[in-house]
Formats: sequence, structure tokens, C-alpha cells
Amino acid sequence: MSFGPLTAAAAVPNCVRTQLNDKGYTDRLTVTNTCKSLQRVKVVIANDTDKACRSFGPGFSYKYNWSYPGRFDKLVPC
Repeated sequence: MSFGPLTAAAAVPNCVRTQLNDKGYTDRLTVTNTCKSLQRVKVVIANDTDKACRSFGPGFSYKYNWSYPGRFDKLVPC
């Protein structure tokens, strides 16, 4: 069995916005979908458990938090 060439991983569109407050022991992240379509994203946390994949309708936000030593790494599509 052969597979085609690898393609670049899809990226989360720029219309999915993040606002991070990493002051203090607990970090807080708000992810907001300003796109005109449903977006599915997962929050990747370094040094801690990643957050579950979530569906964000247009205009919706989710708030996440975690404690040190975790830190926000990235958003990935899911």
C-alpha cells in the first residue's frame, strides 16, 4: 500500500482569537470564534494535559484555565 505525499497540517484560521492571562499561578485563556463558520479547535498545553477538542459556533467563546507548570502552547484544528 502506498500513500500520497504528506501535506502541511491545516492551521486554525486567524479569525479564531486567543486572549491569555498568564500572570500568577493559574493561567487563563479565552478562545473566541470571530469566523463566520463553525470551528473545531483543541488547546495544547505544554507540561500539562491538553484540553478536549471543542466546536465553536460563530461569535462563541470558551474559557480555559490551568495551573503552573502548564503553559499555553498552541491551538490546533481537530
